[in-house]
Amino acid sequence: MKQIYLLLTTLLLVHVQVFGQSVNSGVPNKFNYQSVVRDTSGQLVTNQPVGMRLSLQRGPQMTNLYTETHQLTTNSNGLLTCIIGSGQSTFGMMDTIDWSGGGVLTGMHRMVRVMGTMEQ
Repeated sequence: MKQIYLLLTTLLLVHVQVFGQSVNSGVPNKFNYQSVVRDTSGQLVTNQPVGMRLSLQRGPQMTNLYTETHQLTTNSNGLLTCIIGSGQSTFGMMDTIDWSGGGVLTGMHRMVRVMGTMEQ
């Protein structure tokens, strides 16, 4: 009896998850990104303001789908954390990207202010 109950519970959970996802199959418009930032000498950039421009691109020609910018600060380990989709959009809209085409790549360009100059 316990085996039948366990099987029915498992089937119900699978059914709810599969059909729940197909009904609400919207793709999230935001996702997390983390990176460790180093300068051109390979040294960690710690506790520094960092401007970042990122692009979501597709295909062999790297067609630009979306671009946004962020103004962030690294932590004591040089770690930079942001949420892609929450920056200042400069091209396109996250909620209009056709994710079903697959092959979306992320391009990152970090601009770090070091001793009054900008390095990329």
